[in-house]
Amino acid sequence: YQRRVRDDGTIRVWDCHRLEKNVTSRSRRVYDPSNGRVTCLSICDNAHSFAAGTEQGTIHVARIEYLKKEGGVTRYTNIADVISLNPDDGGVVAIDHFNTPGMQTQSLLIFATNKGRIHTWDLRSKREPWLMSNPPSFGTIRSFVVDPGRNWLVVATSRGFYTCWDMRFNIPVKTWRHPGKGKIHKLHYYHNPNGSRGLPLPTSSLPSSGSLSVPSSLSSSSSLPPVSSSSSLPSSWILAAVGNNEVYAWDVETATCRQLYRVLSHDGHQPVPPLKPTQTNSHPLDFGTEDIQNPFPTKEESSIRCMLHNSGPGVEPFLLTGGTDKKLRYWDLGSIQNSYIVCGLYPNQPKPKYHHFLHENVSVFQEVPNSNEDSSFLSQMDSYSNSRTNQKMGSIFHNDCILDVKSLELPQKMILTAGRDGIVKVWK
Repeated sequence: YQRRVRDDGTIRVWDCHRLEKNVTSRSRRVYDPSNGRVTCLSICDNAHSFAAGTEQGTIHVARIEYLKKEGGVTRYTNIADVISLNPDDGGVVAIDHFNTPGMQTQSLLIFATNKGRIHTWDLRSKREPWLMSNPPSFGTIRSFVVDPGRNWLVVATSRGFYTCWDMRFNIPVKTWRHPGKGKIHKLHYYHNPNGSRGLPLPTSSLPSSGSLSVPSSLSSSSSLPPVSSSSSLPSSWILAAVGNNEVYAWDVETATCRQLYRVLSHDGHQPVPPLKPTQTNSHPLDFGTEDIQNPFPTKEESSIRCMLHNSGPGVEPFLLTGGTDKKLRYWDLGSIQNSYIVCGLYPNQPKPKYHHFLHENVSVFQEVPNSNEDSSFLSQMDSYSNSRTNQKMGSIFHNDCILDVKSLELPQKMILTAGRDGIVKVWK
């Protein structure tokens, strides 16, 4: 099954098996926590349950009840409340769930609030094991990511600060600031197959693909990849989606940028952005007054808002990104020149090119507009917004920012994308 969060405060459940035969767009069940807009959602590991956070600061854990009928037909009967929490600590901005390694003695729900605190809740013992507080001077928390070993997590803020917390001792061990001090929209764990200090991914030639190919090992529900069984050192890399359609790959251990993925605008001549962390000001009275002096943006910045990465032993590594330009991109990490745009190209628009180079010992992967994309074609793009062509494209492509991307294993390998316009699209 799949879940979808709406601005009306409801969570809708679809039967994924209906995506193959007897396709229907009607949700099977609707869950209404009645506590304002739902801001984040996570699946509980090894359970038919989910946890949702709201802008009012409440947490709702619910279980999806179902019956198996003859012929393998599943009937969803109810969504039952398991527990509701109200820490009274501001709106919830991010949430995740995992079972502790080893004997799995704890079923931990971890969530961050807009007051800078990171809470946990043990669903088995029904208590809060620990609480961590990010400094207010770092800005509001935008996202966090937990490593598969459940030893550390990294928090990203609206002022561009990264803070790595040791979850064993509940202490911050490292803080650095993003180059340019821009806000960070999303974090994602990055499994580097060459180990934490590995070299850049190979760029050998592979046969090009004309359709979206999803490797068989892609996770279907959890945003955290499984712990690798490889004998190499575990990766301590994370991906950070920021403005200007850029994704940085950071080595948490050294606070060093290792890779950069970026999309160039139509002139295709932007210089490589700064790659070294900005010096941090950790003074407790630093509340970002310099941000007030910046002019208020007249339009939304171009940025990556969601990512889906898969890499590991025996699979072809790839990265999917989506954002404000309404395009879903497939980055082939084994052969960057075979990358392509899954959706979002205008009719007759030349396909962009992809290439890789080294800059200050950082691997830069970038999308460059095709040289055949001349000014005459660019002038036609504005006309598409009010044309019938755009209406036809709307049934295939997204008409607004892509906010999330996930994968499905059943009934077959597929990709889900969710747009800000409330539309969820399924890609084979």
